[in-house]
Amino acid sequence: YKYLDVYHFCNTNVYFTELKNFFKFFEHKFNLQIVIAAHPKIKYKIKNNFNRKIYFDNTINLVKKSKLVFSHMSTSINFAVIFKKPIIFLNSKNYTSQFSNQINFHSKVLNSRLINLSDEKWNITNIPKYNINSYDRYLNKYIKLNKNDKRNSWKILSDNIT
Repeated sequence: YKYLDVYHFCNTNVYFTELKNFFKFFEHKFNLQIVIAAHPKIKYKIKNNFNRKIYFDNTINLVKKSKLVFSHMSTSINFAVIFKKPIIFLNSKNYTSQFSNQINFHSKVLNSRLINLSDEKWNITNIPKYNINSYDRYLNKYIKLNKNDKRNSWKILSDNIT
């Protein structure tokens, strides 16, 4: 966030502690390795606060080959929907209400599992399945180009802003 000059949505120390604890729990329970897809604008070697393998410029391939995707808020959610990968959304009491609300919204729209990292009692018994109807609606509403819409891109943008 410092590199991108973006407002922090949480306390970074709590953020990394909660994620590391959850990842450790999940890897142990399901015998799966969690890897991190770095934000595409981050081009420098960051300090690895996750203690996990971080991949740069490979998000689409990582999602395509994954069994499951963890997300807060990311355009890579679209890749999980396109490749029909289950998503677990990760929220926290530590996040700003705006950020938390966005996570909750996407979880509801996609009918996907929501985990609150602050709870530390994560009742996960299996890797969730994706909801085909919710994914198809999301794909059609947010990802696909509407070929019947003949407006120019500037008009579509203007109509959606106002």
